[in-house]
Amino acid sequence: MNIQNRVVSFIKSEDEFGGLSNLAEGYPLLVNGGSVPSSEHLYQALKFPDHPEIQDRILKAGSPADAVKIASNKVLAGVQTALSRRVNQQKFAVTSQIKPYSKKTEATQNPALKKAHDAKIRTDWNQVKLEVMDFCLRAKLINNWVQFGELLRSTGDREIVLKALKKESYWGLFTSKDGYCRCGYNHLGRLLVNLRDELNDPDNEPLRVLAPPAHLNLMLLGTEIEPIDRSEHLRQVGTRFSAQVAEVRP
Repeated sequence: MNIQNRVVSFIKSEDEFGGLSNLAEGYPLLVNGGSVPSSEHLYQALKFPDHPEIQDRILKAGSPADAVKIASNKVLAGVQTALSRRVNQQKFAVTSQIKPYSKKTEATQNPALKKAHDAKIRTDWNQVKLEVMDFCLRAKLINNWVQFGELLRSTGDREIVLKALKKESYWGLFTSKDGYCRCGYNHLGRLLVNLRDELNDPDNEPLRVLAPPAHLNLMLLGTEIEPIDRSEHLRQVGTRFSAQVAEVRP
């Protein structure tokens, strides 16, 4: 079998399997009774458990990509992105209000400002970020059981790969300059494969209740994240259990 037939890959959220991306829109979450636009919004917000004011700004970001910018303190770039989107939607240009994007527009150009911002990220982030991402993906599934579940199932038993830049090799794979090596850790792809395999298990009931691991101490807007129950989620959003939901059960 050709290697391409054994791999499901994505790089943009608009790709065929782009919904697997954490940057994909259209997969909202309900956490602690509040709406979270995407799993990326949640992931970025959880970097700052002791700073609900930063979390609030992240959760209000206009897109998952903007959430990343705010979490990285690229505030001006984030504002530009949102304004550019509004301009495109309205189909007219207000170039006087938009400065061309450059490194100079990023708040991170100030080393002292960046250092102060980064100091607010939980100190053990590099040690826990993989578990936090796993939690966010599971929250994405439990809140979008049909849509996201069907997408996961559609990958069959193939490897899932995020096509990444070299700087993103922790989460995906990048192709070496000579084209002979797929380099990186592909942690996002691995987490998705594990989640898919659990979903395909005849006994996938444990996936329907998501309790945050206690040792992660996940806080959102000053409150510890509560367990997410699929049946409770359906009750809150006013959706009844249906044949459509049953279709993704083994």
